[in-house]
Amino acid sequence: MPAGQDALYGRDAYANDDSDGVAGFSFTKLDDNGDPLADQTVAYGTEPGQAVWACVRDNVTGLIWEVKTNSGLQDTDSRYTWYDSDGGQGGDPVGVSDGGTCSGASGCDTERFVADVNGNALCGATDWRLPTLDELIGIVHFGTPDTFFTVDIDTGYFPNASAAEYWSSSRSAVSGPSDAWLVDFGIENEPFKTYPVDSSKPRAVRLVRDGP
Repeated sequence: MPAGQDALYGRDAYANDDSDGVAGFSFTKLDDNGDPLADQTVAYGTEPGQAVWACVRDNVTGLIWEVKTNSGLQDTDSRYTWYDSDGGQGGDPVGVSDGGTCSGASGCDTERFVADVNGNALCGATDWRLPTLDELIGIVHFGTPDTFFTVDIDTGYFPNASAAEYWSSSRSAVSGPSDAWLVDFGIENEPFKTYPVDSSKPRAVRLVRDGP
């Protein structure tokens, strides 16, 4: 097998049971209280008699992920600048405050979005955060067609997903003091899924939290 092909990367290189997620993934749909939906086959937006499907648990890592919506605070089309008011070290701010375009939030940057989602206690939790670079890479579906704007994630468990670049919490130590790492979920037709970008460039966000 030639080096660098998809079969060398991701969980789909090791397991291929699609019953609870494509390829080697394993997910559980959670309602707005953080409990598993009784019917795991239900499609997003068609949950009669159930609470709203609001989050997804990765059964391999235990991480719980935000499900994007088509409007409001968690709108999939919202974009945020990367911002940390204390630099992560109790020092000077890093990044750009309120420089994106978003809906339903008190400000269009990553720090404000995290605060707003925690204020709403999404899925009954208030410890939502930006994912690390490795965590975000962990939900990339490398088995999707290698074409522009194909969403590189299991859309059966991550509805309303965008073929976009998503911010991680990881700052770049090499490219510039105001740069942060992101993960490309399909906007480019490239083998490299991660790269640093200036924090002033609005990008998408998908929040995560540690499972119980």
